[in-house]
Amino acid sequence: MAAPRPDSCRLSLDDLGCLMRGASVLGTGGGGSFAVGRLRLQALGATRPLLVPLEALAALGPDALGVTVGMLGGGLTGAEVARMEAGQAEPLALRAARALERVLGRRLDFVYAAELGPQNTLEALALGAMLDLPVPDGDCAGRAVPELGQTTLELGRVAPAPFVLASFQGDLLVVAEAGPDRAEQLCRAMAVASGGLVCFVGYPLDGRRAQEVLIRGSLSHCLAMGREIGPGRWPGAALASLGGGRVAFRGRVAAFEVAGGDGFFRGHLGLDGTGPFAGSRYRVGIQNEFMWAWRDGVLDIRCPELICVVDSASGLGKVTYGNGFENAVAMGEDLTVLQLPAAEVWRSDAGRRRFPPPPLPPEEPG
Repeated sequence: MAAPRPDSCRLSLDDLGCLMRGASVLGTGGGGSFAVGRLRLQALGATRPLLVPLEALAALGPDALGVTVGMLGGGLTGAEVARMEAGQAEPLALRAARALERVLGRRLDFVYAAELGPQNTLEALALGAMLDLPVPDGDCAGRAVPELGQTTLELGRVAPAPFVLASFQGDLLVVAEAGPDRAEQLCRAMAVASGGLVCFVGYPLDGRRAQEVLIRGSLSHCLAMGREIGPGRWPGAALASLGGGRVAFRGRVAAFEVAGGDGFFRGHLGLDGTGPFAGSRYRVGIQNEFMWAWRDGVLDIRCPELICVVDSASGLGKVTYGNGFENAVAMGEDLTVLQLPAAEVWRSDAGRRRFPPPPLPPEEPG
């Protein structure tokens, strides 16, 4: 394998922490568990992942082979995942990647991120570090998404198979052939059969195709966002400006509900407005991610536009992981909702059709 370009960099632990915090915002409530993301940071204490510009993949050679990795499913808390991981002899992602190398009959050359989020972005960086492989500065969604079909891989017609699914129960499922819709069904069924969560490694592609389908610079964008986040900074307007969007709402939590089932978790978050938003109510609909938002019963934002719900004081993104909000949503808590633009690829008719239309708004409490 040829060396990556000189402007590649080994990410420091401080960089990784910033990247995870930024991904908690850009992950739009999804992208895995914040608690498990922290475990990935701890595991990366001795080994730093190598982040490279997308164009640096050319230095790996025309036949460089990469795969993506992520955890699929829902309904488990970060604490439950941590307990299950503690019983594993080696990380699920590493087991799945080695199994896929056996299927492909060759070693991998790079690992790329499927989406943005506090866990799944770190999963790619962690697997890259474990295999000592570079991770390109890009992902396949520019946000987190609930389904495999909602990525640039599907728009670019990159085949998901062969892929490997690894479960905490010790299973390794190799799928040699499957179309996009069928891959989603198989992954979701495997997640349900495995207690709610499964590790996916797949979508093999070469470096040239990776440069075509990945959203350029998205991990660097996470880093920049993460550097704005911290206790007492009140960075909502700064994050909106950095992301090219707006503050859509600010208010206090009046209702929240998330429940798992069928490999997804669904629910809503309700805010009562404060300051310039006083007298208004805001409701955010959830299907793994924050997907739709209504102000006073009128649709305000819909996917694929990014709906980012952050702690008003620190800017840290809220994560809808497990049967409830993982990182401590509390009644009366002060939250800010940001609307950030989707990646350019999603603004086409073909891109927008990948995302479901909004349902009826959640009922207002009496």
